[in-house]
Amino acid sequence: MLRLGLCAAALLCVCRPGAVRADCWLIEGDKGYVWLAICSQNQPPYETIPQHINSTVHDLRLNENKLKAVLYSSLNRFGNLTDLNLTKNEISYIEDGAFLGQSSLQVLQLGYNRLSNLTEGMLRGMSRLQFLFVQHNLIEVVSPTAFSECPSLISIDLSSNRLSRLDGATFASLASLMVCELAGNPFNCECDLFGFLAWLVVFNNVTKNYDRRQCESPREFAGYPLLVPRPYHSLNAITVLQAKCRNGSLPARPVSHPTPYSTDAQREPDENSGFNPDEILSVEPPASSTTDATTGPAIKLHHVTFTSATLVVIIPHPYSKMYVLVQYNNSYFSDVMTLKNKKEIVTLDKLRAHTEYTFCVTSLRNSRRFNHTCLTFTTRDPVPGDLAPSTSTTTHYIMTILGCLFGMVIVLGAVYYCLRKRRMQEEKQKSVNVKKTILEMRYGADVDAGSIVHAAQKLGEPPVLPVARMSSIPSMIGEKLPTSKGLEAGLDTPKGATKGNYIEVRTGTGGDGLARPADDLPDLENGQGSAAEISTIAKEVDKEEEEEEEEEEEEEEEEEEEEEEEEEEEEEEEEEEEEEEEEEEEEEEEEEEEEEEEEEEEEEEEEEEEEEEEEEEEEEEEEEEEEEEEEEEEEEEEEEEEEEEEEEEEEEEEEEEEEEEEEEGEEVWP
Repeated sequence: MLRLGLCAAALLCVCRPGAVRADCWLIEGDKGYVWLAICSQNQPPYETIPQHINSTVHDLRLNENKLKAVLYSSLNRFGNLTDLNLTKNEISYIEDGAFLGQSSLQVLQLGYNRLSNLTEGMLRGMSRLQFLFVQHNLIEVVSPTAFSECPSLISIDLSSNRLSRLDGATFASLASLMVCELAGNPFNCECDLFGFLAWLVVFNNVTKNYDRRQCESPREFAGYPLLVPRPYHSLNAITVLQAKCRNGSLPARPVSHPTPYSTDAQREPDENSGFNPDEILSVEPPASSTTDATTGPAIKLHHVTFTSATLVVIIPHPYSKMYVLVQYNNSYFSDVMTLKNKKEIVTLDKLRAHTEYTFCVTSLRNSRRFNHTCLTFTTRDPVPGDLAPSTSTTTHYIMTILGCLFGMVIVLGAVYYCLRKRRMQEEKQKSVNVKKTILEMRYGADVDAGSIVHAAQKLGEPPVLPVARMSSIPSMIGEKLPTSKGLEAGLDTPKGATKGNYIEVRTGTGGDGLARPADDLPDLENGQGSAAEISTIAKEVDKEEEEEEEEEEEEEEEEEEEEEEEEEEEEEEEEEEEEEEEEEEEEEEEEEEEEEEEEEEEEEEEEEEEEEEEEEEEEEEEEEEEEEEEEEEEEEEEEEEEEEEEEEEEEEEEEEEEEEEEEEGEEVWP
């Protein structure tokens, strides 16, 4: 926030040059009213508070200078101050009552100085002070009444000093105190510190950084935490001192006096900023409420993830006061929502993973804020399954899916190939069966057509009828059995003549002279079927063969089309590559032309510069010549003037001589 303020101030001052005065940056309002004066890091650094700043300033920043002391005389004129930053100076002395004129001061920053103590007089008159920062000083003593005149304090930072002990009543009068930073101090854990530890247990510190407060002396207690036990160790400073001091009995709790700004004669029980006194030695567990729901507001953690959390807030009497849920962040706080119901379920989103958060239930009364109960919890670490997949995981998924698809394509291709091969084998077998049927019909049912076809296919020899079955063939009168040539001709008959051959065989008339007697025709018809059946079978065979040929032609055409498409794609790719190469060549040519043009422009510029230099040299020479001419003219004029003066002198001498001669003549004349 400080950096943002400095940047805003610098921008405003750049935009308004009239707002810069002396060595400070000022942000002014109407009629010379000053909101902010930044006098930090001055060169040379200030050693006293500058007096040239307008007395109406609200926010004065004098950090990172070399101030030695704070005096009433140097601050009393700044009566409107609400923020004063004196961080990183060399302040070792604050005059008693130095801040009496700053009754409106709310934030005082004195960190990184050389203060050695804090007393009531040093902080006198700051009744509205809310934030006090005195970290990283040399403070060894804080008087028990140091903060008695600062009842509105919300946050005190005393970290990284030299405090060895504190009185239990030091902070007792601060009813609004929510943050008390004491880490980094060398506490001496003796009985005189027990009263302060008793108050510290009761005090509800919203930052919960007890683990940073440790004993440094005596030696046997070195490293002991003040409140929270160490891991695997049940002892802490307060438990040890409880057993050691006053025979185990706790000292009485300091009485909290009402503040001057409270209109009530007595504080209500639920307005105490702390725990119940009965819980003085109980260490609150993490992520739990600090107040009983039956007597006051309570807050519980219902659910927590690494980016969100759900809180349950219970308020017995929601309309008795204005209750607000507040989030604390170190020394600063922000309101989350107003609590209006007896039971509120609050969902918190956009949280950071593995981060500690503190939420408190506070009430507003008489323009003051009271802290009732607080809850501190830590968000979870991110779970690998809850996170979005990384780039490598996504790539792995994509490659796996592509591999599966590629495998499916291969399997489908193999299945298609097997089915096609099987279909071709079935068609081939079907064709063989048809031919076998035709042969059986042609030569008789008792002829072993399979052996005939097999022998004909294997050796290319004409089929020979077995001798054992020749007796079953009807005898033909006056004719011989068909020769091997006739059988071969019958088997190898072209497709176009198949039908005629079947009819010829059936009727007994053929080109080979084979003739059957009329008496045997009924026997042949009864054994082999009619000619119409043979003709039908022949037609079916022809159709199947034609269909096969058409399918083969279609497949060839498809393959040719695919090849043409592939060739076209290759040509297109080659054309695209050629176009890309041409474009690249054109770009290279354009770049070369641009480079040549740039070189020409540079050469022209150089020539112009040379011409300009030559012109300048010529002008200089002309000027020198003119100067020389002027000098010569001046010399000539001087010579003329000298000659004129000499002539005048000669004339004067002549006149004097004439006058003398006249005088002599007058004297001689009488």
